[in-house]
Amino acid sequence: MTDPKHVAQAYIEVWNTADDDARAAKIAALWSEDATFADPMTRTEGHAGIGAMIAAVRDAYPGMEFAVAGQPDGFGEMVRFSWSMAAPGDAPVVRGTDFATLRDGRIVAVTGFFDLVPSGIAA
Repeated sequence: MTDPKHVAQAYIEVWNTADDDARAAKIAALWSEDATFADPMTRTEGHAGIGAMIAAVRDAYPGMEFAVAGQPDGFGEMVRFSWSMAAPGDAPVVRGTDFATLRDGRIVAVTGFFDLVPSGIAA
């Protein structure tokens, strides 16, 4: 899977999966075992670390859903896409842009940047 749209959508599906076991299976399918994730608020690695980080964000923002924003693009093994997080029907409370590096069609690294964060959160 190297098509930027498919990578971005699969990535967002991981974040929107509420069940821990189902999310872990999606992480294992999409991310390499040695994958890393970094943004202004956290750094983590491996399937367990990435799963725990996503679970913590979901716990901190219950009822929120992630969506791809705009048009994902990329070249070679790099993908860039923007995303938003909002309660269904509401304006986004967080927006960001992530850069993913792929190896053999799986994510090996994501570097994220925030474009909009709630007041009171240092990003």
